[in-house]
Amino acid sequence: MDDRQPVRSVIVGTDFSETASLALNRGVELALQHRAPLRLIHAVHLQPFLDGGPPLTALPPDFEGRLRAAAVDQLEQWRRDAEAEGVRAEAEVVTGAPASALVDAVAKAPDGVLVIGTRGQTGFKHLLLGSTANRVVRESTSPVLTVHPGDADELRDMQTILVPTDFSADAERAIEQVGRLFGHQAEQAQVVLAHVDHLPVLLQPVFAEWRWLGFEQDDLATHLHDRLQRAAQPLRDAGFDVECVLREGHPHAVISAMAACLRADLIAMGVRGRSKLERAFLGRTVERVIQHASCPVLTVRADAR
Repeated sequence: MDDRQPVRSVIVGTDFSETASLALNRGVELALQHRAPLRLIHAVHLQPFLDGGPPLTALPPDFEGRLRAAAVDQLEQWRRDAEAEGVRAEAEVVTGAPASALVDAVAKAPDGVLVIGTRGQTGFKHLLLGSTANRVVRESTSPVLTVHPGDADELRDMQTILVPTDFSADAERAIEQVGRLFGHQAEQAQVVLAHVDHLPVLLQPVFAEWRWLGFEQDDLATHLHDRLQRAAQPLRDAGFDVECVLREGHPHAVISAMAACLRADLIAMGVRGRSKLERAFLGRTVERVIQHASCPVLTVRADAR
């Protein structure tokens, strides 16, 4: 990725909901900051209208055509609004499941960023981090910025970025992406790099055995703190002031509480852990963090481009 143009494209997936409008605002900010083109995508998908809605026979025969025409008109208005802010923008209405459309779009846009809302109005159902956002976060090969209904603060005014890490490859990549996407704000934004450690009940007897061998909990804390300091170096090299902290508890609850306490402007974290078991666990953690976070969440995979 070229340091002079860290982001080559910004993709915004929209269903025209209020949260999607906030996602558009965040997408415009990123596009302006990185002088990148903006691409707006809406997927026309009938299934949400049929699930819990009227039977297919009750819909007009040209319903899908009308839906698509209305989407084209609305998306074109959003495109004009974005260009009025000084962004080069294009709009595309596709047919099919939104998650597939967005995953395909980012696969064709290396060095891009995808911005989506976590709550939208689709058909007759009001969804909170439904299958679309969940699948996109898990499968996107580009960083994904998810925006919540209450996320009104602008990215350009960020002061605190919370970066949880489990020292996995995905977490390391998330650290890199914070530097590349927001390094131009390093002088004004502090990074809190946190490792949340939770010892399951089943492993407590094992830890007791370690103590019998002379291994104390302070030894583990010292080891983890050293790893945090090493993990923080890329952020410090990018100019950020970094505070390293250790916390104990269930990761999703601790991360969400920390973000609220710090009044964080952004959470940035990897999507997958180191092992298959950790990947499954971290996947659930990420989903819960996105659901409960009080700020936008940037999620990254190690193979993000």
